[in-house]
Amino acid sequence: MLLQDFQILNGYQSGAAYRRELVHVTDVVQPYTWLDFELDMGRTAMIQKLIVDGDCLLKCYTHHERAAKDENPYMFRAYTKRNGTNVWADTGQTQDSMGTVWGNRRYSILSNSDENVGRVLYWSVRNDTEDARKFKLDLQWLVME
Repeated sequence: MLLQDFQILNGYQSGAAYRRELVHVTDVVQPYTWLDFELDMGRTAMIQKLIVDGDCLLKCYTHHERAAKDENPYMFRAYTKRNGTNVWADTGQTQDSMGTVWGNRRYSILSNSDENVGRVLYWSVRNDTEDARKFKLDLQWLVME
């Protein structure tokens, strides 16, 4: 369900940009299996927020042939720590198993790379739990083109 879709005037080079917010609920994903889905996000999108509601691995490919044409997809692993705290929001941090932060990017930029460039980005989610379940993605992005 698209929550926000509004135009930002006087954006980059005096053009208009759009910021969108979406809550997407997947179909049921079986334990330790992948589910593919597509989201209309614009030709190029800057991810500003990504929150999921469970342990999973999320990938976004920029080409409709997925891994065959996009060897470096956007990836986010959502997990629950041993102490029970959840890491279900992509903050841009890269941590090792001891909790040391080794990297910190602010935003991810995704751009459709199909031969006939379209507005769709190609997502995959792997259920990293013991139970079949749906996943809720809370996304906010800036449509750059």
